[in-house]
Amino acid sequence: MSLNRLFDVIQQIKEAADVRAAFGEPQVLEDKTIIPVARVSYGMGLGFALLGYCPGTIAGAIGNGYLDATVGGLIGILFGSGLFAAVYPRVKDGLLKAGFFGNLTLPRLFKVSDWAVIAPLSVLIVLLLYLIERAGL
Repeated sequence: MSLNRLFDVIQQIKEAADVRAAFGEPQVLEDKTIIPVARVSYGMGLGFALLGYCPGTIAGAIGNGYLDATVGGLIGILFGSGLFAAVYPRVKDGLLKAGFFGNLTLPRLFKVSDWAVIAPLSVLIVLLLYLIERAGL
């Protein structure tokens, strides 16, 4: 792939990176505004799926000398970072703020103590891990 072709692809993604492209047009129904769920993807998680590395583990894999991490993963991180930097000005006030509810936590949402959420979730996690272990997964 030539460098010009790569820049053309990045430009096309920048033009498509719009809240309306990802979520559709907001619909007003009576006194409520409904924002449709995302219907497109730009494949940013491809490196996770193909190589099995996240940004943290890829640094360790590169340090251990794994060739797939050094070649594919490092190129993917650099390409993805460059792509994000290129589209960020267009999406920072729209797409990136979609679904942002401020400093909202489950205890604040349900108006309960932090422990009223932590304790049951801890029990559920331990139970889930026990069942997974028992099933031999």
